[in-house]
Amino acid sequence: MSGGKRARAKGGGRRLPWLTLLLLAAVVVLAVLWWRERAANEAPRPAATPAATADVPPATPNVAGLLPDERLAAAVKAAFPAGNTAESESGEHYVFDEHRLVDTPFGPVLVSEGQVAEPAHVSSGRLDITYLKPDGERYAVDRRFPEAVLAGTMGRMSDWSVSNKFGRLPVVQAQGGGTWQGYTCGRTTLVELQPTGPVKLADFLDSYDDGRAAVGRPQSSQGKIVKIVPDQSFIVRFTGTRAFEARYVRVGDAYRVEGGEANMLQGC
Repeated sequence: MSGGKRARAKGGGRRLPWLTLLLLAAVVVLAVLWWRERAANEAPRPAATPAATADVPPATPNVAGLLPDERLAAAVKAAFPAGNTAESESGEHYVFDEHRLVDTPFGPVLVSEGQVAEPAHVSSGRLDITYLKPDGERYAVDRRFPEAVLAGTMGRMSDWSVSNKFGRLPVVQAQGGGTWQGYTCGRTTLVELQPTGPVKLADFLDSYDDGRAAVGRPQSSQGKIVKIVPDQSFIVRFTGTRAFEARYVRVGDAYRVEGGEANMLQGC
């Protein structure tokens, strides 16, 4: 072999270590990059800073959020803080065991029935009406109207209810009656719950019976309110010995019967 060929052969053999070094360097670089990437992924991340929130005041307890029985109990406690009794001006002792809480456009109103504990024949039952206002989880008294309705004998009325059929404001309808020397009569009283206080709209005889009086031919008639036109009129339909209809028309804050007393039940 000539000298030139031997020289090229020796030179070609020297290139192999350089290629190996280049490959090793590439491996080292890749390893370093991999280690950095892993270290970055495993490093603990800073906790997220919670977004700033506006200060929200705690909810204020409200009586409107109570259950119906709880609202009624709160109303009774406000109206009768010393117990469910009251004395009339004549000294009669009334006990109030029946209550209804009425939601009106101007606020809550408590209607309470009082009965005389030891009644005389002439003792009337009564309805006390209390206008209330919310006070946190309680009620406070706004205005009181004791003896807003008086009806019946023997210390109690026959029946009472609260109706929304008569117009835009609730109306208390109370019935009461009694017997005097064989004559039995009943009356209906209508009281509207107005923003300024209860207002009597009507008061009329709704039943009559003289069967116990034993005079002439017995007479007996009973009336029922029908055909209500809100805030305008209603009819009392009487059946029995004298059967007829009486139409009551609203004039201001009162209902007046058309035709005057001739179209009203008479007696007692």
